[in-house]
Amino acid sequence: MSTHNAALGMGTRSYYKMPGTDDWIEIIGVLSLGSLSGSYSTVDQTTLTDTVKRVSKGVFEPPEIELKLARYVGELTQDTFIQAARDGAQVSLRHVWVEGEAVDYQVLLTSVEVGDTSTEEKRVVSVKGKGNAHPVWTRVKKEDVA
Repeated sequence: MSTHNAALGMGTRSYYKMPGTDDWIEIIGVLSLGSLSGSYSTVDQTTLTDTVKRVSKGVFEPPEIELKLARYVGELTQDTFIQAARDGAQVSLRHVWVEGEAVDYQVLLTSVEVGDTSTEEKRVVSVKGKGNAHPVWTRVKKEDVA
């Protein structure tokens, strides 16, 4: 039996940075990050003399992203991030998990979708985009995680 506990998403912080700036701005109200994968395409290298299909690594396909946010109208940093998505801005995103794992990546924000609205549910906004570079995975010191 394992003595390790699975890592949870609780405590994860997300940030964005506009081009030409050095300051990471926290994105308030993040509910989920979506998938942060990405993959390489393959290029067929099979020749007529091969008896097994052969492939080589092609170009990297960065991930599609979707951040789901609890909407806080009038919260300046969230309003600015949502407006950047409406404007189709290129931004850097950073996610830092509570145990210190972090990922930075470039993304072109492509849309903002407002989820179903009802009297008993919080408003949820989805910010979507397309990655433009390899995600860079790092570790940060626990004491540096806000």
